[in-house]
Amino acid sequence: MRLNKWLMITVAAMAATAIGTTGTETIMPLPIMAKTKTTLTSFPKSIRGTWYQRAVGKNYHAVQFTAKKFSWRANVATRLGSAVKIHAHKMPFSGSKTSQHTWIYAVKKRGFTKVGYWNSTVTLELGGYYKLASRRYHGKKVKMLKRTTNLKGQRQYDYFYPNKKMANYFKTK
Repeated sequence: MRLNKWLMITVAAMAATAIGTTGTETIMPLPIMAKTKTTLTSFPKSIRGTWYQRAVGKNYHAVQFTAKKFSWRANVATRLGSAVKIHAHKMPFSGSKTSQHTWIYAVKKRGFTKVGYWNSTVTLELGGYYKLASRRYHGKKVKMLKRTTNLKGQRQYDYFYPNKKMANYFKTK
């Protein structure tokens, strides 16, 4: 906020100085917010770590974000799958239809981090839009990760928690 005010005052002062000296000189506006030109090169620090969700029976889904990799476990698997690397691409990008790479890409959209396969004809099982949120657990505010597969229309969320104990506690809530 302070930066924006300072920038506006500086631009106004420069404009007043330029008009006062020559009378007809114009000043080009400064680009304050540049548009993103590539997909993300690493995952945001806020969503990094291993997150769990209670599945059917005694099983858990899990997703793990590191700086440059994403891995997941669905239902009955005992370990996380092999990590998939994130790669950057020029924007706009929503996946390639011909690529044989097993990379993933990530973009920021409406406050969410979208994770998808590089090859858009393959479905990423736990891919989607992830966002950090919070919830009360035994009177304390704890972080959780919420995921949706669609940002248009009505959204349905899945919730992931930082440990299995919390995932078990919130399984029906």
